[in-house]
This record gives sequence, structure tokens and C-alpha cells, in this order.
Amino acid sequence: MVSRFFKKGLEMDILVDIGRILMFMIVFYLVIRIETIWGQNALVYLKTMSKETALLLVELGIGFILPFILLSIKKLRHSPGGLFFSALLVIFGFVSNRLNVTITGHEQAIGSSYFPSWMEFVVTGSLIALGFVIFGIAAHYLPIFPEGPLAEGKKKPEDRLHLPKQPVLAISYKSAFLFGLAFVILILIGFQVNKPKLTTVQRTIQAAVINPMILKQRKTVELPANYTFIKGVDSPGSVIFSHENHYDVANPNCTACHPQHFSFLESGKSPEGPITMATMGEGKNCGACHNGKAAFDVMSTDNCTVCHQAAE
Repeated sequence: MVSRFFKKGLEMDILVDIGRILMFMIVFYLVIRIETIWGQNALVYLKTMSKETALLLVELGIGFILPFILLSIKKLRHSPGGLFFSALLVIFGFVSNRLNVTITGHEQAIGSSYFPSWMEFVVTGSLIALGFVIFGIAAHYLPIFPEGPLAEGKKKPEDRLHLPKQPVLAISYKSAFLFGLAFVILILIGFQVNKPKLTTVQRTIQAAVINPMILKQRKTVELPANYTFIKGVDSPGSVIFSHENHYDVANPNCTACHPQHFSFLESGKSPEGPITMATMGEGKNCGACHNGKAAFDVMSTDNCTVCHQAAE
């Protein structure tokens, strides 16, 4: 993109070598990614088509397997367009990986949904734009690209530094391939040897709807301390809110209360206004759930002592 913008030539010989290296990096990434899933006994979840499964397949298929296939085709690997498109797919795969880990995985773990705010989009876009600007300035003032039109893809022989053409390591492509294959097999064997043997009951538990790793994470969540609401004049007693009593380990959902009904940052504050019995009767604050359907009816006179402590 920069070469087209500044009308500079491309060093295709270097880019072709980078494309070849990228193929090996893709294979290395795929081995580590799949082995991580395998080592956590999470491959069983691929049998059930869910949002997480679909996004994982998109990440691996479009972001890594497809560019590997394209780069393995010599004609595409030696063309600027083929390299450019393959590199875009790898970037897409990298971004998908981060989204799948930081958003998709966490949504399932905490039991709530998340979508970036406009400020997060602006910050991310600004950082990307800053990178383009810095690289553009470097490409404009530093001899990064060879002079000449785009058609002149290689440096002229007289412009090259003449060094003896001796390989750093005298090894053929076939030998390198066999060495890499043996390395991958050893990694897989090593992981399997160190993997603890599971009983049938343990495997059944791990095949449950909820991943046991997620359950363990949910159980170790550090919940806020109890909060005592300011006692009203006509209140029969103080109301002490306990996150522990409202946190469902099997199906946590912080968004049921935050931030629509209660503020994340200010304890006891609600964006819906004062917290009174009248507002609860309108379905606000606590009344959003305690309506007799999702939870016991807060307006019922039979349930007063459930929330209100005995009067001091």
C-alpha cells in the first residue's frame, strides 16, 4: 500500500522469502493453537455447533489455513497481489484470535455479553492510523523502497551488496521439512505423555455443557463486599445486598443488574433514579428481577423480611 502511495518499487525477492517463512509460522501457530485446545480437553466442544465453535473455525480456516494454501502456490507467492491478500488473511486471523480470546471466551465465562463502545473503536482506530503515519513518514524520508516504478520489482544487480552466496546452514528443503515434522510430532507426544489420565467419570464431567475450567474460574471470582443501603425514614429495617447470594456460578450474568439498573462504579447508585418501593414497582432497580417471575416479588408484604433486616 505504501509503495503504491509513494510510487516506489517493491523488493519482491525479499517479500517472496518472507512469504515462504510465513508458511512455516502459520504451521507453527496452528500446532500450538490446536494443541492448546487438545491439552485442555476442549476438542469435545467442536461437536456442538455454537457461536464459539463457529468463530474458532472462521479464525483457523480463513485466517490461517486459507493463506497457507495460497502461499503454497508458487504463482501466488511470487505475485504482489497474492502476497498482499495472504498477508491480509493472516492479519484477519490474528485479530480474530484476540477477539475470540478476550471477548468470545470471556462472555461465556462470565455469562454476559459485550460489545466495544465507540470510544474503544476510536482509540483502536487512532493507534492504527498512528502506525500508518509513522511508517509513511519513514517510507518517505528513509531508503526503505528501491527507486523506480512499481513494475521494477527487484533491485538492479549493481545495487546489491556483493557477498559470497553461501547458505547459513547447508540443509535441503526436504531435510528441513522432515526436521520440522519430527519436531511437531515430538511436541504432540510430549504433551500427551504429560497429560493426566482421566477416568470415564472425569471425561463425562468435562463433556458437560459448561467447561469445568470455566466453572473453576467462576467459583474463584472475587466478588465485592456486602453493601448496606441507606435506610429510609419509613423502612422497616436496613437492606444489605450480597453479591454472593445473587451470583449464580452455573449461569452468571452481571448485565442483569449492571449498568442499566445499578452503577458499576458507584455502589448503591442507580441510573434509573432513587431506589424506592415505588420505582421497584415500576420494574426499576431491584424490581427489574424481583417481580414474581424471575425472582420473588419485592412488592409482596410477605417478603419484607427477606431483604429488610430487623429494625434497630
